[in-house]
Amino acid sequence: MEKEIELLEKVELRLALASDESSFESQITTLLCPILAKLDSPHQQVKTKAMAVCSHINKRCNSGNINLPVDKLIEFYHSSGPTSRAFAIIYLKKGFTTLNETDQMLKLPGILKGISKKPTPQQMVLFSIALPILANYNIMFVEKHSIVFEEADVKYLVSKFLDFMLYSVPQSGRKITALNAAELAALPPISPLDALPAGLSKSAVNFITNEVTATWTMNSTALKDLKVGIAKFLMIERLVPKDSLVIEKFLVFLVASVDPFHEVQFVGEDGLRRYAKPDMENEYLINRLYLLYLGHNDPKDPSASRQPASVLLKNRIVDYMLKSVLAANKVPFMINMSFDALYNPHSTPKLRSNGMAFVYWMAKMTRNEIMKPIGKLLIEGISKLLDEQQDAGLENIRGLTYESIGMISKKVPELFQNDLEIAKRFLTSIPLESPNVRVSLQDALVSLLPAYRGISEELKKELQILLLENIDSPEHQSRYISLKYAIEIYDFTDVTARYISLLATADSKLEIRELSFKGLELPTKDSMDSIDGGFLADLVDSIQNYSSKRTIKAVSSAGVSWIGNLTVTTFSFALAFLRQILFRILDSELDLGKISIDSTERENVPSSKKILESLSSLWRNEDTQKGLKGYITFLEKALDAKEADGLLLSLAASNLLELISISPEAISKAFESKIDWADNLLKSSKYETRISMAHIVGILSTAGLSSPEKKADFAKRLERYISTANDLSKNNFEYRHGSIAVLGYCVGRLVYRYSTTFKNIISTQLLSKVLESVFAALGSDNISLILGGCIAIAEMGRYGTFTSLDESLKAQLQHFQDKLSDLIKYKEPKVQEMAIFSLSHLALGTEFIAKPVLDLMLTLPSLLAKHVELQFNIGEALCSLLFKFHSLNMLRYLDIADVTFPPNEFQAYKVNEALLEEYMNKIFALVAPAQNAINKKAGCIWLLCITKYGKNTPFIQKNLLQLHQNFSDLLNDKDDFTQEIASKGIGLIYEIGDADMKKELVSSLVSTFTAGKKLAPQSVSGTTELLPNAALGGTPDGSNISTYQDILSLAADMNQPDLVYKFMSLASHHAIWNSRRGASLGFSSIAMQAEKDLEPILPSLVPRLYRYSFDPHPKTAQGMKNIWNSLVKEPAKTIDKYFVEIMNEVLKGMGDRMWRTREASSAALTDLLSGKTIEQLEPFMTELWTMSFRALDDIKESVRKAAFLAAKTLMNITVRYCDPVYHSPSKSQKIMNEMMPFLLQKGLVNNSEEVKAYSLSTILKLTKTGGVLLKPHIVELVCTLMEALSSLEPQSMNYLAFHASSYNISQSDLETSRMTAAKSSPIMEAIDRCVPFIDAEILAELSPKLAVIVRKGVGLPTRAGAARFIYTLVQSVPNELRAVSEPLIKALSVAIYDRSPVVRKSFSTAFGYLAKLVEFSVLEKIINQINSKYLEANDEEGRMVAPVTYLEISRHSPSAIQDFHGLIIPLAFMGSRDKSQQAISEVWKNIWDENTGGSSLAIKKWKLEIFESCKSILVNNPSWDMKKQVGKALVDFSKSLDSDILEIMPACLALLIDSLSGRTWSGKEALLEALMSVCIAGKDYFGTRKEELGKIEAIFIREAQKKNMQYKRFSIEYMGIVFDELNCHRFGDVFEYLANCAEEKDVDMDDDVDESISKPLILSIRASAFKAVGGCFPSSNNGILDLMPGEYIPPVGQFLERNLVNNVWNIRVSVLGALKRVFEKLGNLNQFSDGLLRDILKGLLQCLDDGKVVVC
Repeated sequence: MEKEIELLEKVELRLALASDESSFESQITTLLCPILAKLDSPHQQVKTKAMAVCSHINKRCNSGNINLPVDKLIEFYHSSGPTSRAFAIIYLKKGFTTLNETDQMLKLPGILKGISKKPTPQQMVLFSIALPILANYNIMFVEKHSIVFEEADVKYLVSKFLDFMLYSVPQSGRKITALNAAELAALPPISPLDALPAGLSKSAVNFITNEVTATWTMNSTALKDLKVGIAKFLMIERLVPKDSLVIEKFLVFLVASVDPFHEVQFVGEDGLRRYAKPDMENEYLINRLYLLYLGHNDPKDPSASRQPASVLLKNRIVDYMLKSVLAANKVPFMINMSFDALYNPHSTPKLRSNGMAFVYWMAKMTRNEIMKPIGKLLIEGISKLLDEQQDAGLENIRGLTYESIGMISKKVPELFQNDLEIAKRFLTSIPLESPNVRVSLQDALVSLLPAYRGISEELKKELQILLLENIDSPEHQSRYISLKYAIEIYDFTDVTARYISLLATADSKLEIRELSFKGLELPTKDSMDSIDGGFLADLVDSIQNYSSKRTIKAVSSAGVSWIGNLTVTTFSFALAFLRQILFRILDSELDLGKISIDSTERENVPSSKKILESLSSLWRNEDTQKGLKGYITFLEKALDAKEADGLLLSLAASNLLELISISPEAISKAFESKIDWADNLLKSSKYETRISMAHIVGILSTAGLSSPEKKADFAKRLERYISTANDLSKNNFEYRHGSIAVLGYCVGRLVYRYSTTFKNIISTQLLSKVLESVFAALGSDNISLILGGCIAIAEMGRYGTFTSLDESLKAQLQHFQDKLSDLIKYKEPKVQEMAIFSLSHLALGTEFIAKPVLDLMLTLPSLLAKHVELQFNIGEALCSLLFKFHSLNMLRYLDIADVTFPPNEFQAYKVNEALLEEYMNKIFALVAPAQNAINKKAGCIWLLCITKYGKNTPFIQKNLLQLHQNFSDLLNDKDDFTQEIASKGIGLIYEIGDADMKKELVSSLVSTFTAGKKLAPQSVSGTTELLPNAALGGTPDGSNISTYQDILSLAADMNQPDLVYKFMSLASHHAIWNSRRGASLGFSSIAMQAEKDLEPILPSLVPRLYRYSFDPHPKTAQGMKNIWNSLVKEPAKTIDKYFVEIMNEVLKGMGDRMWRTREASSAALTDLLSGKTIEQLEPFMTELWTMSFRALDDIKESVRKAAFLAAKTLMNITVRYCDPVYHSPSKSQKIMNEMMPFLLQKGLVNNSEEVKAYSLSTILKLTKTGGVLLKPHIVELVCTLMEALSSLEPQSMNYLAFHASSYNISQSDLETSRMTAAKSSPIMEAIDRCVPFIDAEILAELSPKLAVIVRKGVGLPTRAGAARFIYTLVQSVPNELRAVSEPLIKALSVAIYDRSPVVRKSFSTAFGYLAKLVEFSVLEKIINQINSKYLEANDEEGRMVAPVTYLEISRHSPSAIQDFHGLIIPLAFMGSRDKSQQAISEVWKNIWDENTGGSSLAIKKWKLEIFESCKSILVNNPSWDMKKQVGKALVDFSKSLDSDILEIMPACLALLIDSLSGRTWSGKEALLEALMSVCIAGKDYFGTRKEELGKIEAIFIREAQKKNMQYKRFSIEYMGIVFDELNCHRFGDVFEYLANCAEEKDVDMDDDVDESISKPLILSIRASAFKAVGGCFPSSNNGILDLMPGEYIPPVGQFLERNLVNNVWNIRVSVLGALKRVFEKLGNLNQFSDGLLRDILKGLLQCLDDGKVVVC
């Protein structure tokens, strides 16, 4: 121990004896570490002594600038004990401050080694040392010195970087005013420990600020710079590998991106953009983000409690949380974060909006088991937002609040099933919210709906009250929700819900009306058990009760009519709905179709035994009778209402007639008292109402006519009707029409009921009056009366009234027949229709006129050719005449339920087989091939009607093959409509045939197709052509469809030959492309009847059917859509089921040889792509694009147009699925990997302009949305798009390039415009979007290819774009680009010599940006090359390259150009003196200014380099222009240096003297001027060097005597100036020569001098000579005058005196100047004689008298 103390004392002595800093520094270099080692001694005395020595060292270090042994301290620190290590780190901190920046960065890895394992106090000090040094690292330094940190240390540092980024300088928060300014100024600044920065704890602040001692703690600027440096440090991949510490780096960059300083924000955003985002489903990351957002409270250690994040950072965190499902499932953090964002007092509107968005995200993504316990809390929490005052800025928040609650209800429905509070609140809020919020509120209520399906019956009743209140709300959202709840929560049998649905049928909104129809749609037969008579009664009661309580004023609107408290429309739908319910109760098998209030769209249900029995049962039961009576009451109310419109009246009358027609006598009796009421309705203004009421009166008034009283009443009724019908005075045509019609219905139903005894009821006289009134109506001018008469005749004649007429009345029969025949020719089609109808029914009941009427009917086709629809009336008439009441169209006229007609004994109503056979043959003849088109069309229609209405008769069943033959023949007809009817007939034949018949038909057809065997009477063979060659299209093999054998080949494709007959209609549709929609109708009828049979072939049929539905011909497409609609009940599901098959068919069709197929397939593809998932489309993407491109280049324009839409849809889908924001990145990457190479390699290079355009458009959109997915394709993408800049440039630009002069456009302006367009083009924008994703790996591959484009790229846009891209890379990824910059800079060094000045400028700019990243040696070599080419260039363009390039380097890479000032500054100095090319000179001047600030001091600094450059040019460069330029430069050079030129005077003189030797050349005077300037600036040099001065004098004398006149004018002048400045004494040698030149005695003009300039040139020489005389004249103070012969002074004076006059003004001015200079040099005039002086004075006075010239 003693020795240790003694040793320490000696050390202390040595340190004390160190008298200066250097000796002290030397001592501690050796002794400091051993001293520190003693601090670990086990002896306290040794420790104490060591501490004392350290104290001495500290004092000396603090008092001076002492360099500590940092290397030894680092080594000691890692190997020492704990106590000494604590002291060592203190000295290390001091030692690092004395190091320069480079040494600090080199030594830092050593000191940080193992920092992650050090004690916290030491970590804090080490971090404070390291932080400012780490911020200075850059990629060049790191790579040059191979800097490496240990992985654990880097991880630790990055974790601390997050706290550092969170730190901000605390704000005082003190409000300064004039009163308290002085007081506040005296207060100490706020400490960061008193105002903790957001996100930090006290311990964290202490750590990163080294207990608030760091210099940047309160310095915002220093803090900003450090943060930027640290962020850039994280981007150095050598130190922090790209794929490591992803989460930690992300957090640091995230915090940086919201920093208050925009510089820090920029690097933070750059980091987030540059590096891949972490997995947002990583639990560690989500926990860190929640901790960062919420902060942390540590009760055990308050100093470790962290503050919540700043508002800006909270916003960013929530943005990222919105992409994480895991974040939405972290309890309780997710709730805490949401409520903080929503309710924190410091929250901003944006944060609140984001917070609400996160709540909505939670509602969607939180798992049910997690949501269940927190759902109630969450709802209560966010519901508070709805209590806040409404504000336009809070619309988004309120909307999301509603939607979130709706989403929560789907996960926790039980929270909503115990009460209706939320539903009530939401519904009552709809009118109170803004229109935008109402949309969200409606969606929320729809989401709530499933939760309320399971509520109790009690709550359902409560909810009904709420719905009834809102169904009449002015807000359509309220009405929609009420209706939807009513439909989906309640069963169909709930009468309140049905009432609500009925109210909605009259809504002003289409969507509500359509939804109401769904609520009125009858359920399936299986669920009809609960619909009975009781339900009908309840429904009637509810409509009556609820409507009576309804307040009209609340829902009334202008133009709406009301019946009671229901609108007319609602009342109409109520009637229609009650009718459907009634008939569903009566017969559940009835097909009632969709609900409709238009009675003309349906036929009344005919009576049947089942309906009769059901209706009787319904009537007998008191409970169910109530419903039926209620229905009748509704009908009567509608008919009585004055407000009823025509549609309602017609509907009510039709429904009432229908009910009476099917009712048994028991029910009919209930209406006996209503006959007079019905009479009144005969006056209705609605035609259909009058007819229906006349029909009702006819049925009711003829019932029960057994007593004489009733017979008499009936007769009186007829008398009254006759009277009204014949009353012409009233002019009431409606009532007359009703009376005429009712006469027919009364007589007809009388005969119907009492077929054999009716004559006992109605007398012959009365019947005669009836007939006379009806006949009179037929002759009326009023169409209504004529129609009424026709109806009356039909109603009477149908049941045999005229058969039983007395002979006296039979004459009238012929009159009726003739009159009706005449009316068939009437001009009004409606009259013609009714005349045909009436005549046929007259003949039906009057057998003996049936044949004449039939003959008449067969003659009508040509007469009614213009009205094809009348042929159907004729067809029905023929059915009535041929099949009597066995025809299906006659069943409607058997309208008295409990009366059988016709009686069995009536032979007249039995089918006359002979007559039937005869006229069927005549009809068959009408459709024979030889017949004209009109007859064939009519015959075809008649056959269809006969087949349809007589299908149950034996004749039709027996003659199916004959009918088939005729229809088949007509398929070949050229008329579209005929084909349509024929094909419909074919379908009908197959439909009505039994199983054996169907089998026989199929077998026969197959035989016909395969063996040519014909059907028994059939004339169609396998080779019969349907249409002209190629008119039908083609078969799959490309041949024409022209025979039935081709149809078989198409059917065979389905692999179902037994279905060939069914498929024939579809096949004929295939064949008949031009307006052959009849075939599709035929198949539609087959498909509707044979869906199950076709199911096995749907995989083959559906794809073809889908494609054909997009046929380019509208009729064909519509026909195929009809087939599709009949066959496919759920299109969306069917398409999904057969998606692959459909897609293959469509893709195949797009390449078909037939243009129709190609066009249809292209159109089908557009529809098929909509709404498909990425999984469905992925296997087809390449083929989809291939075929789309092929179709875009189709020869047919219509195909191209269809392909245009398909390609547009495909483009949008491709772009959408390549967006990683909305789709799985892995799936999106697969699509991108498939599509991007395809578009680049096959799209952009396609010969088709359309394909190129679509490819480019898609690529551009992909670059917008693709983001990080672009990385694998960036190299190819950038290069291809770069080349596309030129290849896709408009051709007009190329034309203008060759004809610019014709349009007065300069080539430069045109190229500038082209380049500007290229740089701002979408293609360039797409290229720029790739930059953020470029890394070192990509650049390694991209750089060589980019260099090739720079060197060999074709086209101005491509080359300009490449240049722009390079300097974009420099700005965006400088660190990564540095390693691969050499090939690019070399390529640019060649490209800057492009022929185009615009391109040269672009490449020069790129060169300027890139220069700072290139290694010194590479850049030096290139600069030397540029300098050499500049000096060698003879043209302006070649010489412009160097200055432009250097100027760009100066502006964009000033740090790089500093290393080459020695090469560039001299050239800039010389170039700025290039007077021959002013543009180049200006650029050089800018370079000079950029690099020197324009200071002349730079000339002195670089004088040696400038001189050497001048020397090199003068010695080595043969260009006279360059020599001249050097001369000009040396003039300014010498003037700027002045006496400082003495240093290089010998070399300079030698250079110029050597350069002046030899012959004279243009511009040589510049070198002579340079020599003059050098000599003047360095005249002190000649003080002791008289010999050298003599050489100079001799040179100037020599040069002055050169014969070149241009040169002589300058050489004489410069000689005079030099001799004057240097006081030369060679006047005697030059005076005579100068005098001769001045007086033109020694001026010989060169032969090459133009005479036009010879005179001015001579004058200039003379003037220079006079000036030189004055300049060369010696001064008197040098004593030379004493040596000069005295005779020279008088000659000089005389010489000057005689030239003062009689000379031009410039000569006289020169003489005056010379004379002045001579006088000045003499000092006095004593040596001039008096006479000479007088002469001189006289000459001077003469000069003064000359007023023409003024000389100052």
